[in-house]
Amino acid sequence: DAVAPFREQPVRPTQTMTREAKGLRNITRQLPTSNSQLPNRAGKGSVSIIGTLAAPPATIGRYELRERIAHGGMGVLYLAYDPITEREVALKVLRVDSADLRDRFLREARLAARLQHPNIVTIYDVGAHEDQPFIAMEFIAGETLAQLVHRQAPLALSRRIALMEQVCVGLAYAHRHGIVHRDVKPANLMISRDSGV
Repeated sequence: DAVAPFREQPVRPTQTMTREAKGLRNITRQLPTSNSQLPNRAGKGSVSIIGTLAAPPATIGRYELRERIAHGGMGVLYLAYDPITEREVALKVLRVDSADLRDRFLREARLAARLQHPNIVTIYDVGAHEDQPFIAMEFIAGETLAQLVHRQAPLALSRRIALMEQVCVGLAYAHRHGIVHRDVKPANLMISRDSGV
């Protein structure tokens, strides 16, 4: 079973993974040289390491780190820049304890990368940096469903139904292709700012 991130279907195609919709900050083009210089969108107490590194590197693979977006028990999500395609990407770097977990993650990411659907975030690249696997994926300028609910609760019934319909359409597509998202929750569902829905 592989993990595939999902997003709300926009009215028109958009580029983009996790960011707060309100107050998008100008992204500095100056890369950090230490953790204290790396913007932290994850808040206090966030993970400031990748694996055993004291500070995140300026680059992971070919990707230039711009900003830490979020963190969790499994890894860190960065806003990064791909100089080859000249676009921003969401770069998810996982911390893993074993070669078996690393191999499983990379295998699942490769499977998920085959999915092309308006309700599923596009995966551009899969690789490893200093034995830590990463996924480069579409960056969604918007907010999570959890953030939307926190900001606008309660949502109108028609809005809730429309959102869940899109989630179900994306999940059904993934399931038809043998992919199971094992962590469907509001914090993992993105609402594109450009969708207007």
